[in-house]
Amino acid sequence: MTNTHVVHIHDYVTHVKKSAEVRERYMTIGEIMDRSKAEGLMEGEQIGRKNIMVGILAELGPIPGELQERLDDIDEGTLIQWVKLAARVENIQEFMEQV
Repeated sequence: MTNTHVVHIHDYVTHVKKSAEVRERYMTIGEIMDRSKAEGLMEGEQIGRKNIMVGILAELGPIPGELQERLDDIDEGTLIQWVKLAARVENIQEFMEQV
């Protein structure tokens, strides 16, 4: 194979990879494992943040069921704000009023 063939193949593969559907379908096992690991790490970090916040709030009193339910669907940005808030409030009621 000549260099022009290699360049043509490389250009074609680069073009194909721009399509999300094609990229997902032809992703290598290594790429799948890397993506899964990254997603798992992010999920683990979020669980860790939730645990930190719940631990801080538990020191202030019983955690309402309403808050537990809201934590199930919380996004990352809100969670980070809530952790900071938990560190500043005097009690659970103050936390609930501000969230």
